[in-house]
Amino acid sequence: MIYGLVFSLLATLFWWALRVIRGLTRLRKQAWGAWEQLAAQLQARRAVVSALLALPAGSVPCPELAQQLAGVRQVLEDGSAPADVRSRCQVEGDLSAALKIMAQAAADAAAPPMQSALREITRQNNRIRIAAEFYNTQALVYNTRLATMSLKLPARLAGFRPLEAFSFG
Repeated sequence: MIYGLVFSLLATLFWWALRVIRGLTRLRKQAWGAWEQLAAQLQARRAVVSALLALPAGSVPCPELAQQLAGVRQVLEDGSAPADVRSRCQVEGDLSAALKIMAQAAADAAAPPMQSALREITRQNNRIRIAAEFYNTQALVYNTRLATMSLKLPARLAGFRPLEAFSFG
């Protein structure tokens, strides 16, 4: 009788831990899917910025703007799109800051091809903000579930770690 009770208690505990791990795995996969969408938007912005940098020299109307474009080029070449969230935030934040300064310098003096490229970068930044918000929501749901007291032990034993939020300038 006692063995049956112990066995059913252990079976119930095992079943509960298995459900916890499956649920956390599902939430982590959702957060990683959101991260992949965000990374795709960041890569698309890099492509748009590269196209802007490839504009002919005659479309840059003033030397200050050419200097800002050189700064954007430097940031784009230095940051090679790392995989971890914290480094990616830093690199993309630097790129956003350089683009913001460049957009302010180009607001009045830019030629039509540059204005068109700047509008496309603005649209891409809006898409990035939406994707970042979605990723941060998924990471928050996962982290909240992970921090629940009843789930800490099986999560820790299974190697689950909290996800970092993404933010950029």
